[in-house]
Amino acid sequence: MHFERSKVINKPAVPVRIFFTSGGSLKGFVFVSHEGRVLDAIDKREYFPLRTIAGMRLVRSSNIAWIEVLSYDDYLEDKAAFPEADEGYLRTQRW
Repeated sequence: MHFERSKVINKPAVPVRIFFTSGGSLKGFVFVSHEGRVLDAIDKREYFPLRTIAGMRLVRSSNIAWIEVLSYDDYLEDKAAFPEADEGYLRTQRW
């Protein structure tokens, strides 16, 4: 079966650390609409994409205890834990 490539929509990536009800955590990027919020990206979704250093993950919303939205300085302190990102957008901190 052949699928046509879907249209790719570029969205800003917001650095987060997700804490799970199981006690673990992951760092990565949640994609938001321009001038959007992380909550808007995950609200009312059973799963949402999280881009990590290991690749794209689908995170089940019901397994989340809380989400820490990281500042640009937080991102810089642990930059190796994140995949490549738009540094220009991250410096603006418009999330």
